[in-house]
Amino acid sequence: MATAPVLTLGKHENTTTNVFTLAEVANHSDSTSCWMVIDNYVLDVTQFLSEHPGGKEIILEHAGLDATGPFKTKGHSLEATKLLGKYIIGQVVPEERIYIP
Repeated sequence: MATAPVLTLGKHENTTTNVFTLAEVANHSDSTSCWMVIDNYVLDVTQFLSEHPGGKEIILEHAGLDATGPFKTKGHSLEATKLLGKYIIGQVVPEERIYIP
């Protein structure tokens, strides 16, 4: 079984030096402001909620949290992984990173 590729800022147009704590991410956990962490990148997926093929509810279950595990275990396509790049707004501060590549 293939694993989902690791996100890298260098491959995305939304490169940023913003860093956020997990507590800051947790403050954005509903449909009005929905952030999550995947591979230590902070994503603002608020605008994507209505577009998600599996429905917004599954995203909202992981809003404000590190969703790396759930994202990777659902078998998302390479296209889905690439799509995440446009939602990257920063990274988790180094001392709070959960995912270790």
